[in-house]
This record gives sequence, structure tokens and C-alpha cells, in this order.
Amino acid sequence: MVANRRHRPGPRPVVAALGAHVPSANAPSPRPSLGEPHYWDFNATGGYGVGVTVGAQVGEKGCYYYLGGGAVTPGFGVSAMKGSGEPAPGLNLGLQAQANGVGGQIVVGPDGKTSVEGGIGGPAGASITGYYVSGPDACP
Repeated sequence: MVANRRHRPGPRPVVAALGAHVPSANAPSPRPSLGEPHYWDFNATGGYGVGVTVGAQVGEKGCYYYLGGGAVTPGFGVSAMKGSGEPAPGLNLGLQAQANGVGGQIVVGPDGKTSVEGGIGGPAGASITGYYVSGPDACP
């Protein structure tokens, strides 16, 4: 197989002479694109059949704090998950499950839009909760 000698990765001579840098098509981007906005959700839930959920979501616009309740498996659980989009202030509905250190949640925001979270959590359990999200506020 003969290499294509006409294609040279890196800056083109004319552009380089002007002081600009044009990366080649094969060069990695200096800052990876995360695509859509995202947030981190840090949660603690506990109860016995009926329970309480409390947490904080850290998004690109600040910190969002929440408190709510609903149906939970017996015991206490914690999680740290990455969510798609931006947190939605107002009344949210979440269906969360976690086992073996892995967790996920489907969230329906006050506007009816659905987002998905995934991350770590334990111990094994599940919950369906309604919770009020405030914010955004400045993060501590």
C-alpha cells in the first residue's frame, strides 16, 4: 500500500506563515466537546416504604438544591450521577434504581421534559419520588 504523500497533517504553510494554526483532521481537539449541557446530581434518600430525598445538582448555571419524598425501598442510599441537560427548577418526578455500585434515574421536569442520569450509588435500592428543585443559586 502506498501512502498518500500529498496530504500532510498539521498547519498549511501559508496559514502558518500568517501566525495562525490549523489543526489536521486527525489531531485531537485541545478541549473535548461535551455536546449538550450536563449537570451532576448528589443525592441521599432514606425511609421504609415511604421516604425522603434530599440533594444538590450542580449545573453550568449554578447549584440547585432539592427536597422531596415518595416511595422508597427500605434503608438509606446515596448516589452521584451525571444528568443530561440542565436542572429544572420546580416540581420534578424521579424514578431511580441502583445496584452493585451503579445507578440510574429518569427525571420528568416541571415542563414535562424527560432527562436521564447515570452514575454511582449504593446500596441496592429503588425509589420513585417527587421533589422540589430550587435555584439556580451560587455554588459554595
